[in-house]
Amino acid sequence: MKKLRLYVDTSVLGGIFDTEDPRRVNSAGLLLRSIKDGIYEGFISRLTIEEVFEAPERIRQTLQARISEVGFGILEETVESISLAEAFVVNGAIPEKYRDNARHIAIGVIHDLDYIVS
Repeated sequence: MKKLRLYVDTSVLGGIFDTEDPRRVNSAGLLLRSIKDGIYEGFISRLTIEEVFEAPERIRQTLQARISEVGFGILEETVESISLAEAFVVNGAIPEKYRDNARHIAIGVIHDLDYIVS
């Protein structure tokens, strides 16, 4: 049986640091373990990595270690994904202030992944 291919955005990775919602911490941890254990194929993008680099030092170090440990595939933005993200914003599907969310979604769509997890 083919494994589900998941695009995991930065908000999921940040979920492991949620001090207000232990369910979010547990859900994020379970998803990351499931990818590491090979239940799902997990992917992030260069955009995700850029966002991780913007995090405070302690969080950045932990996230970099988790990304490496889990073994995500790394996806690149393409001309098509950039164009699709722009179309999401221009056509009002995603507000301008959430442009990076449009980019995450477009990357997952263009790379033909099964689900975008956010």
